[in-house]
Amino acid sequence: EFSTASVKEVPSKGSPYAYWAEKKFKTVHTIAELNDLCTSLKKARIFACDTETSTGRPLESTCVGISFAINEDTVWYLPFAHKTIEQQLDKETVLAHLAPLFTDPTVKSVMHHAKFDLLVLFHTQMATEQLAFDTLIAARLLLPDWQKISLKQLSADLLDEQMLTFDEIVSKERVNDFSNVSLSEATLYSGADARQTLKLYHLFENQLHEKGLASLYYNIELPLVLLLYEIEKEGIY
Repeated sequence: EFSTASVKEVPSKGSPYAYWAEKKFKTVHTIAELNDLCTSLKKARIFACDTETSTGRPLESTCVGISFAINEDTVWYLPFAHKTIEQQLDKETVLAHLAPLFTDPTVKSVMHHAKFDLLVLFHTQMATEQLAFDTLIAARLLLPDWQKISLKQLSADLLDEQMLTFDEIVSKERVNDFSNVSLSEATLYSGADARQTLKLYHLFENQLHEKGLASLYYNIELPLVLLLYEIEKEGIY
């Protein structure tokens, strides 16, 4: 059995905390759970993922965990570099299991602001170019200029689901960065990121076809993300 994120304190009225705690996202602690995760991702063929880091600089920070979603009810957080005393797998074990998955051409990933996550994964020695969709780029193409396109804002405006913010989690835990956040809190926060990215993917993918923008997106916009990633991972900005 996977363990699930738990609520450590009662949230204030109107807080999205309780809403996300009810989702029971899974935290991966053991090799058996990691094997089950990899099997599920491979079987799904497409998944959303989101990296969590110690800083906002993808080529300088430490990746402390990755969240995955294959549907809105099946979400995992895989921690491997948190500084807490809770049980977690080490980076080498995670790398050995995820590297084959990230390079499998039959398995595709969905991300929000994919260039950032791709750079983080590259820096963590889990490089992948099996990118199927970037919801940030799709939002820029589909939505009016005045619409804010951060994941949190898109979730609130388009999916009617208010997400937890980074500042809320860090201040709640009274820590300096995400590496010190407890695994239960990290699971709620990062799991929601992956889940909402996947929901936006399904929404935007349909809209791109409906509005006749799919060719522009898949032939120009998405390849440009990968090109910029290739340039920046070599240290050229």
